[in-house]
This record gives sequence, C-alpha cells and structure tokens, in this order.
Amino acid sequence: MELDERELITAPELAPMLVEAISNQVLTSDGIAAVGFDRPTRIQSTLLNTLARHGCRVVETNPTATAKSTPSLIGFSDTRRERMSSALWARKQLGSDPSSRIGILVAGVSAEHSKLRRTFEAVFPELEEISQVVNFDRPHALSESALGREISAFLNWTVNDVRYSELRQLARSRYLKNLGLPPSPASLGRERVNFKWFARQSGLDWLNQFSSAIPAARKMLPARWTEVIGSLFNDAGWRLDAESNHERLQRLQVIRAINQVAGSGVVLGPVTWRRAVKLMTESIDKASYPTPTRYAPIQVMAHDESRHLTFDSLWVTGLSDAEWPKAASPNPMIPIGMQRRAQIHGSTHSDELANARDLTPFWHKTAHDVVFSYADPDEDVAAQPSALVAGNAHVAAEDLLGQSSRLAERGHVWSRPARPELLEEYASVSGTGMSTPTERKYSAYLLEAQSNCPFKAFGMYRLGLKQEVEPSLFPGALERGSIIHEILEHITQECPTRDAIVALQDSRIRTIVREHLDPLSKRLPEAIVRNEVRVVCGLVQRWRRTERSRLHFEVDSAETPLEGELGGVRFFTRVDRVDDTGLGGQLIIDYKASKAKAPRWDAGRPQQPQLPLYYLLAEDAGWEPKGIGFYFVHKDGAILRSWPCDLPVGGREFEAVTRDWRKDLTRLAEEFASGAATVDPQDNACRNCHLHSLCRVFEQS
Repeated sequence: MELDERELITAPELAPMLVEAISNQVLTSDGIAAVGFDRPTRIQSTLLNTLARHGCRVVETNPTATAKSTPSLIGFSDTRRERMSSALWARKQLGSDPSSRIGILVAGVSAEHSKLRRTFEAVFPELEEISQVVNFDRPHALSESALGREISAFLNWTVNDVRYSELRQLARSRYLKNLGLPPSPASLGRERVNFKWFARQSGLDWLNQFSSAIPAARKMLPARWTEVIGSLFNDAGWRLDAESNHERLQRLQVIRAINQVAGSGVVLGPVTWRRAVKLMTESIDKASYPTPTRYAPIQVMAHDESRHLTFDSLWVTGLSDAEWPKAASPNPMIPIGMQRRAQIHGSTHSDELANARDLTPFWHKTAHDVVFSYADPDEDVAAQPSALVAGNAHVAAEDLLGQSSRLAERGHVWSRPARPELLEEYASVSGTGMSTPTERKYSAYLLEAQSNCPFKAFGMYRLGLKQEVEPSLFPGALERGSIIHEILEHITQECPTRDAIVALQDSRIRTIVREHLDPLSKRLPEAIVRNEVRVVCGLVQRWRRTERSRLHFEVDSAETPLEGELGGVRFFTRVDRVDDTGLGGQLIIDYKASKAKAPRWDAGRPQQPQLPLYYLLAEDAGWEPKGIGFYFVHKDGAILRSWPCDLPVGGREFEAVTRDWRKDLTRLAEEFASGAATVDPQDNACRNCHLHSLCRVFEQS
C-alpha cells in the first residue's frame, strides 16, 4: 500500500520498510536469496537478522571467482604512462582473442573519464567510435541532464531574478508542465523576471500560495523545506509515470540529492529558504546517475564496481601505497560518530582497509591473466606498491606489451575496414518537397530568406526554427518600427488625402503618438515615455513634410490584406499603404523605419523582394498597380522612392522589369517548395542568422 502511494522510494528507505513489513507479518516468505550482502551495512544486517528471526531461510548466493593466476606487478613514473600502458595491453589481449572479456580498473574513473577516453582513442585510431570496443562505467553528472538543469534553474528562480533565456528554457520544460509560463516569455515585457511578480501575474493559486510561504526571513529545518519542495514539484507537473528507465534514474537521484539536504538539519538547524535552495542546488550539482551498461569487450570501471565480476584478463591500476587502501571519505553533512555507529562504508580508515583486504585477494581469482600497477602522481617522489600487492613479482613493461605498435599490421579484428555495403555516406542539399497544392500560407519574408540563404529559409519556414525576440525594457528598432507603422496607418485613415495630412494639427499628431506609446508606461518611467513621444513626433513631422511636397494623392487603403500563389507557394501579406496618384493606377507603398537605401532587384537573387511580390500578387488579384515605392522614415529625414517614377530601371520598360521579377520570384518559390536547402548565403546574410550551429557555414571557409 505504501509503495503504491509513494510510487518511488530510495535505496536507504527500502531496508527499514522491509523490516517493518516483516515484523508486522505483512510480508512473509519461507526462503530468500541474498546477493551482494558480503559487506552489509548496519540496516542491511538488521534486515537479514529480522528475516532469520521470523523463520525465513536466508541463502547467500554471492558469486565466487574460481580462476587461478599469479598477478604481475609493474610500476610507472607517472599516471599518464600507466594509463597508456593499460590501454595498449588491452589492445594486445583483444588482438590475441577477439572474444575475450577484459577489465581495466581505475581509481576515480569519473574524474579521469576524459583522459581515459583520449588514451583509448589514441590506441584505437582506426575506430569511428571508441564505444565499439570500450565501455566506460562512468556515472553521468546530474547537472548535465535536462532534468537536473531545469530543477536547479527553477529553484534558483525562486530566490533570484532570471534572464529571458533561462525562463524560455523553463517554459519548454517537459518536467514542469503546469508552471503556466507563456511559450514565448518575451510577452512578459521584462528582461529579467522576478518569481514573486510572476506568481501574482500567473493567476495560479498553488504558485501564489508557494510564493507566500517563502518569506525571506522565515527559517525552518531543511527537512521541512524539502517537504515544501516535494509539494511544489507535484503542483508544477512533476510525475513519475510514463517515463523511460533513464529518466526514472535521473529523478531518483534528484530525490536522493534533496533527501541529503533534509538530513543536514542535525548539523545546520533551521535555515532560510535562500540557504535551503543553495544547499539543494549544490547537492544536485554533485549528484550523478548511472547509465545502462552496453556490451563491449573492454570494460573500464572503478575498483569497487568489480566485486563479483569475472574477466579473462584484468589490469588494476592505482595500487600505490598512497592510493590503496583508499583514504576515508566520510560525509561532511553527518557527524562522524553517527556514521561510525551506522557503519556507513568509507567513513573510517579501518573500513577502507577492510574493503581493500577483501577485494585484493578476490582480484587474484577473478581472471586468468592479472596485472597490478602503481604510479605516483607526484613525479618528484618515487612510487611504491601498496603492501597488499607488494609480494607479487615485478615485470618490465616490454614483457607485457611486446611489439604493441605492430598490432594493427597483424590483422587485428578491430582494424579491419567496414564493409562498403554496411556503411554508406549520404549527403543531400535538399529537404522534403512540399505537397502541392499546399494549404499553408507564407509571408513575403519567405522569399527574402530564400534569396539570402536557402538553408535559412528551410530552417525557419519548414522546420519552424524561428529566431526568438529578446525582450527589452526599451523599444528596439523592430518594436519602434511597428509603432511607427501603426501611427502612420492611424493618421492616413483619419486624413486620407494630401490636403488633410498637411492640415493636421501638431497637437493632434502628439495625441495620436501618445495613444500608441501608452503601453510603454507599464514598463518604463514616465520621463522616458515622454522622451519617446518627442522622438516619434519628430519622425512623423518629417514624414508630413515629405507628404506636403508631393503632388495630389489620395490614400486608398492601409494595411490591406493581399494573398495569392506563386511557384506553388501560397502567400498572405498586408500592404502598408496603397495610394491613388490621380494619374490612373495605384502606387503600392512599403514603410521602412531606416535610412534610404534602395535594394537591388536586377540580380538572380533579389534583395528584399517584398515590394515586387506585392506588385505581382496585386496584378494577379485584379488591382491596377502602376508602381511601387519605399517610404523611408528616419531621424535623418523621410523620403519616398518609387518605381518607375523616381528611380531608373536601367533604361528598360517597366513591364519588362516586372516580367523579370515574376521569373526570379517564381524560381525562388519553386526552389523552396521543392525543399532546396543549400548552405549558400549572400554577403552579410550570416551576420544576424541564428542557425550557425546547424549549418556550420564558417567551417567551410
């Protein structure tokens, strides 16, 4: 019943639960096999004694090693030579018998993992992946997993304001599904987000209750704080069902890491929430979780992990008098006297000595071919073997390794090249084409992306890898441009003719600008908003002076929807403005909040082809477009540049130019529809791209 309610328990909790169940006769058995209890802890001994006292026959089935060997002993001047020699020896053993099982035992395998991996990769240079022959029994750091990172980030958020990028990661978490963060936290309008502020804004009762429960001055025992954390995780959507074993192992280690903090109350006493979070995140940072072991002929593992395992060949490193037996490593969070009474392994020197005396003779029998080695990491001091192995005969490295450098020439099984039919290299510059006709509608910026770089267009519009907009307290160029668009749309709808725009009062302009900038008051001081009003009013006045200099015109529409198909791709756009110039036909205008710089459209890959696309779609929709124009609105001035009136088209008829536009834009649309994704950027296209980690364009240069 308790297991059903709790779903998951830790290993230290299992033995007491079994003792209680047996004592209450909830659990009964006539016999039980005990495996791995050759060095039982105190609570494990209590469990075995309780079983025996209640009539249960306990049969210890620890496997015994039966191989007989005379280990060789070899010393090295440093650990680097020791690592390399053990790897070369493993290759030699594997070369003589490809089906053999080889063990390499290393003290501190986790800390030495990167060095060990590089060593074996150097010894097996012909392998694409060293895991084909070597398995490193190395626990993974919990802080490197998505769960560990997100739990720590969430806890830190409760005491420190977090950046937008951290909040965005939490918003996408698989483990905190009920947190209620928007998919794009930029909508919060803050560069850094305070937890208590968000709890109030979210409207989630459980989050508000938790936020109220952690005032800065309140102190509780760590065990009480861990109960609060458990409740918080459950409310945030942390569940233990429907997960892989890999994730369950990670979650188990999170629980263990937090439970370690719960036990520190004996030493620390009551602590604040900030202190409790610091202890919990530090505990998670130090924790690790095991990964499923895959088969490989060479197993690299820690000394203690070899208990009850057998090999064909075994090399044990780190057996100097300074390293074996290991030094005691008591838990700094638990009083040493309590650890001794509880018989926690590794807490005393006598316990480590007993462990070494137990393991060393076992290694003699675990394989037919055994090598003991030692090296002193301090090169200034001569290394001496541990007294537990000093009685074995010393050998020279040459006697063990032989002609190791010629192993590959002797037809070593792992040096043979892969058969061509089993390995095929595949490279493609095209993704999957779109089904036609497609129901999805794209914006005009698709063609700009396809022209700038086909790979970027594929990533953004086919894979959905849009560039995230970083929130900012102050309006950036993009936000200011949108505000100016809205203001000019408002004015042209209110004053649709040249004369009406010229007659518009300055006070009315200021009122309209202030109305559109009012949302900034929620996040900016009033003085800054007033300054922004002044700047935008100046831009609008420059725009009005340009309108005054134009001949008669009338604004037909603003933000007009326009859609159509080109090259098998459907487009949906909004035209900023359409003017009737009184000369027959319409002028399509696109606002730009930047300096006046006309793009090039006469090349095969046109720059900023939105306006040509508007013209072609308008023509197909039955409009009467006679020209297009950019309206540049900038602090340096407002300029309207239009085709074919103000800008030349190379001495060609405008109709001929529009035919080239249709040909080029149709080709770009067809390339996109076919899945073209070539990494072929135009000049400066990579400057603001967010897909560098995918295309690796800089590795080509």
